[in-house]
Amino acid sequence: MQFARKALGVSAVTAVAATLWVGLAAPASAHNKTWTAACDTKTGKTTVSVDLTYYNADKANTVELKDNDTELVAVTNFPDSFKTDKTVAGDVAHTFTLTVKAWDDTDGKKGFSFTQKQTVPACVKPTSSSVAPTSSSVAPSSSAVVAPPSSNAPSSSATSVTTSPAAVAAATENPLANTGASVTLPLLLGGGLLAAGAVALFAVRRTRRNSGQ
Repeated sequence: MQFARKALGVSAVTAVAATLWVGLAAPASAHNKTWTAACDTKTGKTTVSVDLTYYNADKANTVELKDNDTELVAVTNFPDSFKTDKTVAGDVAHTFTLTVKAWDDTDGKKGFSFTQKQTVPACVKPTSSSVAPTSSSVAPSSSAVVAPPSSNAPSSSATSVTTSPAAVAAATENPLANTGASVTLPLLLGGGLLAAGAVALFAVRRTRRNSGQ
């Protein structure tokens, strides 16, 4: 009986020890990793969530999260766990890249270290403000409606030219030729009278001389 009791006691202690070892050792080596990405049509947002647990905290592990080429989480050290939730716009597609490096799995053969991607398409339409053209792109320039000056409008120089021939014509109508003719005729008559008087005087003197002899 005593031997049986001792054996039973040893078995119970062994069972408890085994249970404690499994409870403590299993989670320590589990390296659980969960991450999801989805778009919510109600909120119009895309959310990505990362949850890492039971990593080995004896040394630092690292995690990095990218949205296309944008870093949502820069390279960050964590001990045994890491958790984050990021929200981005839902009107464009997203490709998320999660990179985890565990110090006790440098080559990734155990699956503790990994690089995974998830693509989420756009789930809502872009807002009207992002596609509507601005008023400045269709408004005409003020210089486009300015009319050039008319080429048919007469200039002041054309008006002055048309009036100059009239002044010349008026000047030519002055009767200067008649004044010259009236002066010439009296001169001719006077000259003839003077010549006739000279001839008569000469004849009288000659007659007197002949009578004196």
